[in-house]
Amino acid sequence: MPFDDGISPKRIAVVGNVNADHVYRVRGALGPGQESLAEDLGLRMGGSGATAGSWLSVAGDEVHLFGLIGRDDRARHILAQADAYAWDRSGVLLCDGPTNHCMILIDD
Repeated sequence: MPFDDGISPKRIAVVGNVNADHVYRVRGALGPGQESLAEDLGLRMGGSGATAGSWLSVAGDEVHLFGLIGRDDRARHILAQADAYAWDRSGVLLCDGPTNHCMILIDD
């Protein structure tokens, strides 16, 4: 449900990084060379462009995403999430390389 701030929705072009974030929960902070079991919390759309677009969508704005992703499973996941937000992703270009990704560790 969009946030209602009393300002009419805007059409906004978002240009920036679009990454696949792999999110895991670990028990406590890790030290150098330390290992830990982790709970997989899933793959999420991330990067500066995608994060900004997410917040703009929550605010009720119409997002037009521009970025570069690969032709891989990560990209398909990102595009599905952009579709779930009903973004215009016609500005997203596909490249032959892999989609950028980031590993995010969350401690309890």
